[in-house]
Amino acid sequence: MPDEPLRAGLDRPQAAEFVFETKIFPELEYSFKHALTYEVTYGGLLQDRKNELHAKIVLALEESQRGRLDAEVERLAHHAVRGGLREKAVNYLRQAGHKATARSAFKEAVVHFDQALDTLEALPESRATLEQAFDIRLELRPALNPQGEAQRALERTREAAGIAEKLGDDRRRGLVSGFITNSHTLLGELDEAVASGTRALEIAERLSDLKLRILTTTHLGHALTGAATSSG
Repeated sequence: MPDEPLRAGLDRPQAAEFVFETKIFPELEYSFKHALTYEVTYGGLLQDRKNELHAKIVLALEESQRGRLDAEVERLAHHAVRGGLREKAVNYLRQAGHKATARSAFKEAVVHFDQALDTLEALPESRATLEQAFDIRLELRPALNPQGEAQRALERTREAAGIAEKLGDDRRRGLVSGFITNSHTLLGELDEAVASGTRALEIAERLSDLKLRILTTTHLGHALTGAATSSG
């Protein structure tokens, strides 16, 4: 809406103390005074209208916060999910997950990544969605392991291994085998760790992939060290 009729429309609920100004600069912002008022107002909207409004909020945020979207990824994810913008929702949820992981908010990160996976499942399956499903499962690991959830990290990584097979992607097979090695090591399952690490190293050498070889030898080295210590 143009500014003038929008401001005029907001004068009445503000005078009745349903809403109040929360920010004047750089743009005027309003909020509901009571949560119940918000819930009643939101609940009175038809679902299609809710979806439409959430989608418009995403577009408005992308336009108004261009160049500063990192600060808004949580809001963008929230509205994209509710606006039915699934592809954008997956993207913003992943960004929010990475952001939460970087500040050690691991539980919050897991919520974002799990929601990204749930949203992704509603999209038609394609190579692109399978690759995203693989990547998100591995992105969960740095949020799960610090919480002592190595078993759950292993389960998600095994799911990623199944996706790598479906994709027929050797590098992803090697990558996921390396991470499975790490999970088995954390769980004290050293024989399984060595077996998985050996498999990952074979793939890395066959592909002549230096980065994969470094990652694999690191995880395999930890597993072999643990196995030697326990046997000695």
